Amino acid sequence: NKQSNTGYIHHEQNEGSQSTVKPDPVDEYKSVTLDAFDINKKNFVQRDEKGNIMYVCRGILPEQVEDMLVPYDVLAKQRKVKPDSAKTIAFVNDTKSVVANMIKEFELRKAAYQFKKATISKTGTLDVDKLHAYRTSEDLFLRSMKLGEFKDHGMVMLVDYSGSMRMTLKNVIKQVLVLATFCKKVNIPFEIYGFTQLRWFGAQNTIQPNDTVNTHGIKVFELLSSSFDKKTYREAFDVLVAQSHYEGNHRYNYYRDDGIETLGDTPLNESLMLMHEILRKFRNKYNTQKVAFVSLTDGAGTYMRFNNDKLTTKKCMVKVANKHYEYDPYVFTKTLVNSMKEQGLCDTALSYVLMESSGYFNSFYQRYVNQQATSKNIDIEVARKKFRNDGVVSFDGVEGYNRVILIKQTNDFLGDDEEEMQIDSSSTKAKIAKEFKKHAESKKNGRIIASKFAEVVS
Repeated sequence: NKQSNTGYIHHEQNEGSQSTVKPDPVDEYKSVTLDAFDINKKNFVQRDEKGNIMYVCRGILPEQVEDMLVPYDVLAKQRKVKPDSAKTIAFVNDTKSVVANMIKEFELRKAAYQFKKATISKTGTLDVDKLHAYRTSEDLFLRSMKLGEFKDHGMVMLVDYSGSMRMTLKNVIKQVLVLATFCKKVNIPFEIYGFTQLRWFGAQNTIQPNDTVNTHGIKVFELLSSSFDKKTYREAFDVLVAQSHYEGNHRYNYYRDDGIETLGDTPLNESLMLMHEILRKFRNKYNTQKVAFVSLTDGAGTYMRFNNDKLTTKKCMVKVANKHYEYDPYVFTKTLVNSMKEQGLCDTALSYVLMESSGYFNSFYQRYVNQQATSKNIDIEVARKKFRNDGVVSFDGVEGYNRVILIKQTNDFLGDDEEEMQIDSSSTKAKIAKEFKKHAESKKNGRIIASKFAEVVS
């Protein structure tokens, strides 16, 4: 047998051979490369650093995205809550000072950035005040300062509509509306989405590809956008205000049938995968230089499900946008948030986590902060005391977010500076002191949240 330069083996009859058997025409030319592939193709699979096979998941396909994503016009048609202009006017008045604080912080940081990037140059025009020094100095020209160019901003928000949010959702909606008002005031384009999962959303006879993420019943719905026309924006805003006043107590009714907005499971990771596509379109649409992603939840999401049991029980690589990532249910949220930044879809990621009590703070700290935070010299006792007393504490570098702001939902985190203290002629010294302290803390907390938000997004 002789191997030619083409890489094929040519079978020739040996000289003097008595054999009269002619070679099979099919086997006369055989590829060495193909032979090697056939032998080794069983090894052509993704493996981890220890050599274990990694199954590959195609993630969420375009047809699944189309089923998950609900545009505002579809959402609006099935809503039962009606706008209430009186509630909207009251809400705007109550939160006016908080928005003003956020704008003030943002503008201060904007001015600081522009001054830091400022350049000074000669104008070519003589400075008459310096002419007397023409014999000893050549610096006789006026100078001009050009401020640095401030980057265009954009913001995309994702709101948790899971069942566990029934205690906090009213306050979360208020916070979302404060952020939206802030964006409107400073001309930052924004989009706000909610997410939930109910089994009846996804018909059980709908077949999804075997090697994809299971997205049955998951809905990511458009709540509010700066691109809405004036009438639509007002309607969407007013309905959200009305929803934030639901029920006679502080609960957001978990059991009511509100269609797409009914509270359900917490498909946080699946929604974050979809946000990759939303952020990509948002950035291209507005051509913004700096995009901030903001999530508002009460904690971690449920574990992802796959349409192939092997992907659930074995290690697997999941495709997210243009890259593959190893799926680890304990850190996949962090992986996805980091992926948004790595793929250039957002520049900053911020998370508001609303909690019912200090007990939730302890579990959050042990699970995330203690393992991941990049904040230096964190003392859990100091942080816990701050959260208990102020109702607000923040950590950097947790779950991939630049900053996580923990807010006690029982705290008036909207920080209504304009609210008058409840004091009358019959008030005792103790009551006056209590009301004064409450009023001062409300103002302080509003400023804290405004400052921490502006610090990250500016």
